[in-house]
Amino acid sequence: MTIPSNVYYFPDVVVSCDSRDRYAREFLQYPCLIAEVLSPAIESRDRGIKLRNYLKIDSLQEYMLINSDSPSIEFYRRSDRAEVWEYITINSSNLTVRDPEVQMTSIDLNLPLSLIYENIDFEKS
Repeated sequence: MTIPSNVYYFPDVVVSCDSRDRYAREFLQYPCLIAEVLSPAIESRDRGIKLRNYLKIDSLQEYMLINSDSPSIEFYRRSDRAEVWEYITINSSNLTVRDPEVQMTSIDLNLPLSLIYENIDFEKS
């Protein structure tokens, strides 16, 4: 995926709703949703330089950060005013008690948080 400064990234998940990407073979140029799974080794990069560059993409509506250590997802979501980004956190320390819904508005998809973390056993501290 190319961002405006001609830097290329290969996110964990990228979705385009733009017909110009229909036959793309190597990368998508007009993503509406980008998701990264956070790991300790690259978390600062995903939250830093990648975040700043991704938010420059005109077609991008949501940037999703998926925590790999606990059931927690963060969103940067473009508001109705194109230049403003909302920050949203969805989490639950115990998915058997509380199972919040994750709304990916850019692709019109709602999922329970437990489904995203299905079959994941988090280490007990």
